[in-house]
Amino acid sequence: MTTARSFQPIQLGGKAGSTAPGILKISEFGLGWKSSASGQKLGVEKQELKKAYWVNSGDSFQLRVEIKGGAMYKFDGFQDEDYDALKEFFANVFKIPFSEVELSNKGWNWGDLDLQRASLCYKVDRKEAFDVPMSDIAQCTANRHEVAVQFHQYDNITTDDNDILMEMRLFVSPTNQELQGLNPAGKSAADNLKDLVVKKADINAGVGQGLLMLEQVPCLAPRGRYNVEFSTKFLKMYGGTNQFKIQYSNITRLFNLPRPDGRHNDVVVSVSPPLRSGHTPYSNIVFHFPHDSETEAKINMSEEELLEKYDGKLEKEFKEPTHRLVSRMFKVLTNQSIVVPGRFESANNEKCIRCSLKANDGLLYPLEKGFVFLHKPATYIAYRDIEKLGFDRAETAAVSTRNFDIEVFLKSGGTQKFQNIHKPEYSKIFNFLSAKNIRIEGARVSGDFSSRSRVSEAELQEVLGDDDDSDSDDEDFGEGDMQEDDSDDYGSELERSISDFSGDEGTSKKRKKKSSKSKGDDEGTPKKKKSKKK
Repeated sequence: MTTARSFQPIQLGGKAGSTAPGILKISEFGLGWKSSASGQKLGVEKQELKKAYWVNSGDSFQLRVEIKGGAMYKFDGFQDEDYDALKEFFANVFKIPFSEVELSNKGWNWGDLDLQRASLCYKVDRKEAFDVPMSDIAQCTANRHEVAVQFHQYDNITTDDNDILMEMRLFVSPTNQELQGLNPAGKSAADNLKDLVVKKADINAGVGQGLLMLEQVPCLAPRGRYNVEFSTKFLKMYGGTNQFKIQYSNITRLFNLPRPDGRHNDVVVSVSPPLRSGHTPYSNIVFHFPHDSETEAKINMSEEELLEKYDGKLEKEFKEPTHRLVSRMFKVLTNQSIVVPGRFESANNEKCIRCSLKANDGLLYPLEKGFVFLHKPATYIAYRDIEKLGFDRAETAAVSTRNFDIEVFLKSGGTQKFQNIHKPEYSKIFNFLSAKNIRIEGARVSGDFSSRSRVSEAELQEVLGDDDDSDSDDEDFGEGDMQEDDSDDYGSELERSISDFSGDEGTSKKRKKKSSKSKGDDEGTPKKKKSKKK
């Protein structure tokens, strides 16, 4: 009987792979790979194997394993002397073909597309130039004779040491008879290619494939109406021209912000990396709902499965305001809190103030941990990223204006300027930001300008008053349970995605405990300094 073999260091290829090497083991039962750094695992049983390919990738060799159903796994880091052992093992033990793939090295930028397998394979002179798994495709759009393909950006890849493929554009000849023949109803060759990629990549899946489908949801950024489908691992949005597929692990923050008219609510979803529509990036998706609009919904999952998978946080049937329903779905599926406005109130007792950003009028929400500007461009600035604030055009003895500006100096070196804020809002916003212990320059204190970095303890107590209510966790997003902005909105997404993939429960619990500890140290109310004894 053939003994098991092991190879190292071997990397798992593809965008969803691992940048850290690991060990690959093959035996009569199948093959398995495990990362030596993160513990990420991959296993393929013998009966699932279909074909194997050996590819010369330059300084090393790549083993490709195709499984039944069309998916392909890639393993990088093999040496030339490993070829004979692998070929013998796959032929005698796995009983599957093992062939060499010759890559094209001509460097031409024109060729043919092969979409027979579960990948987008580009061939030059009948030789493969490159291939991209369909599972890595997040969006595909067509514009006249051009097809744009955008890709998922995974958390395990950083831009510090890696080049990341984000988008690829393909020119399709209008005289391409093969693509025109796919749909003789009058569509162009580019549109037919786009439809084929969308179908194979499962970007535009039909109704009933996910947990919940909401039709014609109004969206301010990117603008339009989209059918929104919630699945267990990702969100799909598709409209007339754009389709998006968003992994829940790429969602960093969630907001539910009321409009000052009292008739609308905006649900803001922050994503990293941003969505792209053409050349325009969208870091924040803004859904716009009428406040009194109600939706009856039924989750496409049994009550027993909902209780087991989501611990009773989702019911089988809903009937509630649409903005609350969408917020609840995001909260449960992403395991993140919904951030709502906190203590700040404007001169008109609203949770926001009107201003302009980059010549666009909008609303500025001063939350407990950052600014949110809606909606064009939808912007979030965390207080921890602010170096200092500058108040411009505040009232002096020589000049009297009706408006003033707030310039935000970021630690990264950039600036943002919120302009044309009405003068009655001055004391409200100044007192609120002073309580956040942010350095403020150019502020008016007792009629004069001053440059000051902190407020005194007496002033701070005057601002906060006798309100002993402390921030609390957003345990449930329901009627009467909308909590202030107290969520720890950073640092957990990457850890959660890695923990879920590797199944390391102990590591997950340890990180969760650490996160809660840091959250407790970051309360909205600053701690008082102890007075030194003389």
